[in-house]
Amino acid sequence: MSFLKLNNLTRRFGGLVAVNDLSFEIAEGKVTGLIGPNGSGKSTTINLISGVLPVTSGSVEFMGHRITGKSPHAISRMGIARTYQQIRVFESLTALENVQVARAGMYRSGLADVLLNTGKLKREESRERDKARELLELVGLGKKGDEMPRNLPYGFRRCLEIARALALEPKLLLLDEPAAGMNRDEFMAVTDLILRLRKTGLSVLLVEHTMEFVETCVDHVVVLNFGQKLAEGTFHQIEQDPRVIEAYLGKEEL
Repeated sequence: MSFLKLNNLTRRFGGLVAVNDLSFEIAEGKVTGLIGPNGSGKSTTINLISGVLPVTSGSVEFMGHRITGKSPHAISRMGIARTYQQIRVFESLTALENVQVARAGMYRSGLADVLLNTGKLKREESRERDKARELLELVGLGKKGDEMPRNLPYGFRRCLEIARALALEPKLLLLDEPAAGMNRDEFMAVTDLILRLRKTGLSVLLVEHTMEFVETCVDHVVVLNFGQKLAEGTFHQIEQDPRVIEAYLGKEEL
């Protein structure tokens, strides 16, 4: 059984075919990179997998279950979490509160517990606060829990968004350009984070333009061009593929 499988996936926007008959699989416990020139359909593919965009034709299967047509919320509950190109966090909440809000669905206390402020609720709140702190520690923000997102450097804000996604306890994490727009220190911090997540066995599918990031973090690479799969393999296999070289840089080397 494939962990995640795309079957002849197609998405049209009027006369524009953004993703065209795309099929590939990703393995459980691996980091898969989705790369390609601008406009090749990478982010659209992430949006189709996560249910943000409806599929025109084809299907997506996750752990043996067809998820095509399900809502983003339903797909998230099945174990797929994601980040976006534009960072999405609550600016009016602290970093710790941002992660706690993301874990709101984990509470088991009922309305009566809330109204009566029961011991069960207090224990659960304490446990969830500790879990949120653990996630901040995991992404390198262990000392930033009381900071407002607007006061954090760009790279830390990206790590906070990843912590919010991890708060959902996903089986598959979708990352849309996690290293985009970062300075060198921020780039290295996010690279280190992805490497640590890979060691935990979390499955990751990421869109990225930075080849150094892909080479360092990714186990398997799928290359898109004009919405279609151009090539796939290890980074060293695809960087020597003449079709990939031409798609990126004409006849120059990747």
